[in-house]
Amino acid sequence: MRHTLKISEETAALAGEMLFGCQNCSTEADTPFEGVFRQLAGQGSDADYVWVVPAHCPICDAAVTPSTLVEPARAVELAS
Repeated sequence: MRHTLKISEETAALAGEMLFGCQNCSTEADTPFEGVFRQLAGQGSDADYVWVVPAHCPICDAAVTPSTLVEPARAVELAS
């Protein structure tokens, strides 16, 4: 069964703080933000997320949507 989860403004802000940069400011940004967020949230592919507001890059303040490529903080990098 697929779940839809609404992401609050506060959660989006916290998730944005877990990044080192985004495709606008980092040449190392190569991971879709949605994948990073799924790992942080502990949800598998059986969940869809509805963002109330986008997260923002802590470096350049650009809006970060689920498809934005990001450079995750080392502590939350996706396992290879």
